[in-house]
Amino acid sequence: MYQKYTPEVKRWNEVMLNAPGVTDQANIAKIQRQSRFVVEEAKEIRDGADALDIREMLDGHLDTRFVNDQIGVYLEAMGIDLHGAWREVCRSNNSKFSTDFNMMIASAEDLSERVGDEVVVQIAPYAEGQPTTYILKRLVNGKIMKPSCFSEPDLTPFIPKHLLGEV
Repeated sequence: MYQKYTPEVKRWNEVMLNAPGVTDQANIAKIQRQSRFVVEEAKEIRDGADALDIREMLDGHLDTRFVNDQIGVYLEAMGIDLHGAWREVCRSNNSKFSTDFNMMIASAEDLSERVGDEVVVQIAPYAEGQPTTYILKRLVNGKIMKPSCFSEPDLTPFIPKHLLGEV
């Protein structure tokens, strides 16, 4: 389930005069600014990981979450259904695994050729009694890849029509 921003995030931003704007354009400008902070805090996680500094990784993770949650406040202020959009993204992500071994083998071969790196099929740990489930993983960096059964998320239904240029 989508974890809504915490009241602490909303309150802190209100105190800092960073509450949602009155117009969609004002909120988009705030998201543009806030997104730069997300990148800055994500770099803190990366620097901590490179230095094997668990405190820095934790601080960066929590700061990233805090800053990113404010973006959720702005998006909701514009009428976006974050809960519905989150469910759709989860549905899409779940289409990255499959119980169809042959299809996953074919997808791995196709992706290996297209990306120029070896992509392999791996068995995903799953609850006992469940069917064997497979994922595709790029060997060079461990990235989970999209098999042919992958379905992109459709976020359009969760965005107000006026923000999409529709009336």
